[in-house]
Amino acid sequence: MCARACPAKCITVKRGKPEPGTEDKYAGKTMCAEFTIDMLRCIFCGFCEEACPKGAIKLGQEYELAEYTMEACLYDKERLLSNFQKAKAEGKLKPEPKPVPVAGADKKKVAAKKADADAKPEKKKEADAAKASGGKAKKKAAKPPKVEKVKKGK
Repeated sequence: MCARACPAKCITVKRGKPEPGTEDKYAGKTMCAEFTIDMLRCIFCGFCEEACPKGAIKLGQEYELAEYTMEACLYDKERLLSNFQKAKAEGKLKPEPKPVPVAGADKKKVAAKKADADAKPEKKKEADAAKASGGKAKKKAAKPPKVEKVKKGK
């Protein structure tokens, strides 16, 4: 999912089959055989971090990414894990955001359910009336608004 979300197409994921005897470690029939991020192409937008279903991709505060070779800018799974362990040991990881409680959320849900329950009998009566009249529901005629005539004074 992260590779699809990346606008710069810097993430490469290759699928593979698990080795015999290790199938119980993986939920599906395939596993990630190769995972690479090309940091020369990355624009640090954060879309991959948002799209990751497991929360495995975290953007940090590291900004000194200069390297002498292009190969050093290709981050594979092992290098990413070592960077994570290093940041964790130094305490540079961002804490997980806590969900913000919404005041009155429970009251709104109860009120919405009550309004739906009250509206259902009326809708059922209208549907029954439509079936009885041959499928054509009669619409109530709207009353025209009252218009008062204003007398012009002399």
